[in-house]
Amino acid sequence: MIEGFPVAPARRAMAEMALRHPNERDTLAVAAAGLQRNRFTLDQLVEEAKLGPARGRPRLLRVIAELERGMRSAPEADVRRLILSSRILPEPLWNPLIQLPDGRKISPDALFVDAAMVHEVNGRDAHAEAEAGEDAFEDMHVRADAMVTGGLTVLGNTPRRISTYGPDVLQQLETCYLRERGKGLPPGVIILRAGPPGTPSNATLLAL
Repeated sequence: MIEGFPVAPARRAMAEMALRHPNERDTLAVAAAGLQRNRFTLDQLVEEAKLGPARGRPRLLRVIAELERGMRSAPEADVRRLILSSRILPEPLWNPLIQLPDGRKISPDALFVDAAMVHEVNGRDAHAEAEAGEDAFEDMHVRADAMVTGGLTVLGNTPRRISTYGPDVLQQLETCYLRERGKGLPPGVIILRAGPPGTPSNATLLAL
C-alpha cells in the first residue's frame, strides 16, 4: 500500500492489463514501452503468465511471443504482419545492433541482411539505452543518412501510413528487395547483435 492505494510491481500490472484489456495491439504497445524503459524483463512477464489466472492468458502469451520475436512497438508488429503476408519478402532481423563502416553503432527496426535493406518506423521513440546498446542516434533523418552513407538502402514509413496504406508500403518493400537481394551487407557493416537484448532472435546471429 502506498498512501492508502494498493499497488503492484510493473510486471504484475502489465500482466493484469493483458488479461483484462481486449485490444491486443494496445497491450503490445504498453508492454513494449515497459521493456524499453526497463520496468520489467521478458523473463518476468513469462513468470507472471505462469502464475496468473488462466482467463486471458492466451492473449498475454501472444503478446510475449511478439516481444520475443523482437517487436518493440505496435507499428513494428504491423510491419511484420505485412511482411509475413508477402510471397517475396523473407522475415528480417528485428531491432538488431549493427556497426557502420565509420564505427558508429545503430539499431534499425528491421534489417533484410541479404538485400542490405532497412525499414524504419519514422516518428518512433528512440530505443532506451539498454535496448539499443550503443545506438546514440536521436534524429531519424540523421539515422537514415548514416545508414545510407554506410551502403544500406533505407525505407521509412509513419505508423499512420503503415496502418492506412499497408499494401503500398508492402509493394515498396518488395520492389526494393527484388532489386537489392543477393548483394549482402556492404563492407564494414557488421551485425553485433541479431535482435534486442534478451530475445531468442539473438541466436540467429550464429547462422549468418
